[in-house]
Order: sequence, then structure tokens, then C-alpha cells
Amino acid sequence: MVSPLASVPSWIWPGFGRTRQVIDRIHEKKQLLDHLDEAGVHVLANAGEAHFLDPHTVTSPGAGRVAWR
Repeated sequence: MVSPLASVPSWIWPGFGRTRQVIDRIHEKKQLLDHLDEAGVHVLANAGEAHFLDPHTVTSPGAGRVAWR
């Protein structure tokens, strides 16, 4: 997917090049999340730092304890 901002000349606004990079990164992350969802991967977004308690259980400050079997 090409960003709609890709066709805007960078000379229009000096900071626009960086802004376009950030917007493109956001689009890439969204596409990755969509692909993971399609593959059946459960993503705990905004859950904070997580770690495994055992091979099937993850815990984090934002999501608490989550187990899969």
C-alpha cells in the first residue's frame, strides 16, 4: 500500500519528510497487525511489558494473566 502522502513534494514543508516517514511506519504496523490477525495470532496491544509464566501463559501489567491451550 502506498501512502497517499507519497506524491506530495517534500519541499512544501521542511518537516514533511519526517512526518511522511512516521505516517508510513504507522501504516506498516497496522498492516502487520492485520496479517497477524488473519493468521490467528492474538496480539495484546498496549499491554505493557509482558513475559511468559510458562509455555502457555503470558502476564503483563495491562492485560493481566492470559493463558492459551
